[in-house]
Amino acid sequence: MSVSGEILTRQSSKLSPTKQSKEVDAILETREDSMDTQARAEEAEAVAILHRLNEQYIRAFVEADVPWYVENLSAAFTCSLADGRRIGKEEFLHMVAAGPGVTDVTVDEIGVRQTTAVERVTPHGTLLPWPA
Repeated sequence: MSVSGEILTRQSSKLSPTKQSKEVDAILETREDSMDTQARAEEAEAVAILHRLNEQYIRAFVEADVPWYVENLSAAFTCSLADGRRIGKEEFLHMVAAGPGVTDVTVDEIGVRQTTAVERVTPHGTLLPWPA
């Protein structure tokens, strides 16, 4: 038993069973609240990191910054294109190297969804094509 557990046991043994139960419930509730707060903070930090990475991803796309993608994308990276096709990392890098084909990218909304150890970031925005 931990030291805090021993102290709790010694203190609780001086209380009636009802007061002991209330004291234990209060301690457990405080711990749960603390854990919930920590989990929310960790989730907020993870989402902030994903938003920052998405901004860098979009910048790298507009600037055709292939080295950024080489450094930051996993070997298992796939990209879902607007026409529904999925391409792998190598084809994506060739596409990026050819240039963006747009003058500006505006991201209106970013959806971040955590699924186990994998994050999925889905930007929704507008691509402005090169002038004809």
